Amino acid sequence: MITIIKEDIIESLRSKLANFEYQYVYVSIGSKYNVPYSKINDRNVKSNAIYQMLPNFTKKNRQLTIIIDRFKEEQNLQDHMKFLNERIHDNTCIVLNTYFDVDFVNEFLDVLLPKLFDHDVDPNNFIIANYVKFIRHPNALERVSEKIIPSKIRDYLSRYRDKLYNGCFYQWFGYNSYYLYNYIYNDEIFEHLHYTISDLLELESVMKNIINSNKTETIVIQNQRLLFLLDEIVYLKETCLENNHFVISKRQTLNRLNKLIEI
Repeated sequence: MITIIKEDIIESLRSKLANFEYQYVYVSIGSKYNVPYSKINDRNVKSNAIYQMLPNFTKKNRQLTIIIDRFKEEQNLQDHMKFLNERIHDNTCIVLNTYFDVDFVNEFLDVLLPKLFDHDVDPNNFIIANYVKFIRHPNALERVSEKIIPSKIRDYLSRYRDKLYNGCFYQWFGYNSYYLYNYIYNDEIFEHLHYTISDLLELESVMKNIINSNKTETIVIQNQRLLFLLDEIVYLKETCLENNHFVISKRQTLNRLNKLIEI
């Protein structure tokens, strides 16, 4: 079931969540479909907006998905609803038709997080994913959005219930790398590790090797820092897990497939 909220958004959301019965919660910020292809590293890459809005790893039951973005045209909104209706099945999807600006961060989390806490939603079953990235030269407001929104989310999570949901914030790698285009990373861990451009280049190299290898080849990694980073990135197209776990990291996936040798 899909609910579109356009007016009185915070109170309408509060009302919609009154009968909370979910085990898994996924929040997608700034993920609407804009263009069919993007130019990344001189390659024409098909948009992954559909996976940003509704990743493959979302569950078939007891799953709440909240999509936050501004749909200016009604036809654009209806086109998105058609896609979502084909995939959401019996789960609940709430579309908040609004900009996720600085002022909205606290108002939104003030409603959502107490619900998660009161209904014992496991932090491992909650993801809030930020896809606010700009492929070309952003204007001043867009540059502020890219920096301030993550900062405000981090700040809120760090102050809520002894950081219970601190590790639930993920960010998209964006348009800078063809090989990381379909991945999100755990913001808390990456910030804690003070990740660098060098780290991202190494990650990119590993992902390139994985894509170009055949099914029987293995990847050998000796760099422990790189293994830590692989343990904190999630593939948007990863198949939904049959057990109770919500997501699986790239490192875990490679180990399950016997594709990774750690030294």
